Amino acid sequence: MISISNEIEAVTIKESISETDYGVLEPRISRTATLDGGAVIASSGCSHADRTLLIYADNVSAKAEAALRRITAQAAIVTMANSEGVFTGAISRFSCKYGKLEFTFLIKDKLTPD
Repeated sequence: MISISNEIEAVTIKESISETDYGVLEPRISRTATLDGGAVIASSGCSHADRTLLIYADNVSAKAEAALRRITAQAAIVTMANSEGVFTGAISRFSCKYGKLEFTFLIKDKLTPD
């Protein structure tokens, strides 16, 4: 189950587990070549803000679709709760056709501890 909300309303949907992708947590790493033929690698750790979540759901009701469209159109930053925790972020892409929902969620911050 996923809950998406802004200051005005909230919607809960059941995501399609087989299609939903909660993104990869990749460290912020840079590699710079050195004059002697080697390399310097610097790691700045991992951040949830680097993750992009791809959410899919089937059989989304017309009421839930309408609410999600309003949330997407009206709120720059929304809150989403899922099995991994509670996050703030933005919905950057939204599509719902014949009850099949697809949206992309760009994480800004994770509100619950890891």
